[in-house]
Amino acid sequence: MIGFFDSGVGGLSILKNALEILPNHDYAYFGDEAYCPWGERPKEFIIERSRLITKKLISLDAKAIVVACNTATVNAISTLRVEFPRIPFIGVEPGVKPATTLTESGKIAVLATKATSLGDRFLQLVNLFAQDKDIIMIPSSDLVELVEQGKCEGEEVEECLSEILLPYMKTGFDQLVLGCTHYPFLTGAIRKILPSKINIIDTGPPVARQLARVIMQNNILEGSGKVSLWTSGDPKKFFELASKLLGIEIGKVERF
Repeated sequence: MIGFFDSGVGGLSILKNALEILPNHDYAYFGDEAYCPWGERPKEFIIERSRLITKKLISLDAKAIVVACNTATVNAISTLRVEFPRIPFIGVEPGVKPATTLTESGKIAVLATKATSLGDRFLQLVNLFAQDKDIIMIPSSDLVELVEQGKCEGEEVEECLSEILLPYMKTGFDQLVLGCTHYPFLTGAIRKILPSKINIIDTGPPVARQLARVIMQNNILEGSGKVSLWTSGDPKKFFELASKLLGIEIGKVERF
């Protein structure tokens, strides 16, 4: 079984990509709805929640774990790899590297939470691949709340996106990196706001391909294609939202 976790439903965007290319594996997804969002939380809090959820996933027999959250990857994955050395962890980081190869203006916008943008791993990513580029950080924690409410399109969403994105258009960025796993669910609405010449970078598909490589390297056997969902919040609410976002039939959501 492959474990996934996020502060809420955002990581379902990564799970959705995994299901497309690895449909025969079993998955357990944990959304920490009781404490969502993590984007403004202290690093120590994020590490502790990630540690607790990892222990739960291991107890469910997870053979690999996808940290399907940019904030948790930036703040906690290094600790998890040290504390749980037998488990391969796959992280999610903003697609700064591909953006540097695609940009023509040299200006890259990153839509991310505060915790992601201030994390050491993100700063290392920028220093490693984008020292000669202009990185424009766009704070966007409010968008997480929209997705958590199941609002991914419509007038309210477009108004919120316009308020966040349009003031930065004068910077001349031509790449928009989605720095939170919640944001791919807003891609359609973002596309309506931004000019077509601006490229939107979602790291979900590359993460799914990396998971496939890890599965092969570790000889993780296929299962029956079962998807189990767990939440620290309201199971009924989580079930309804996850069903909508994944677009598949799912079983009962368990409370943790």
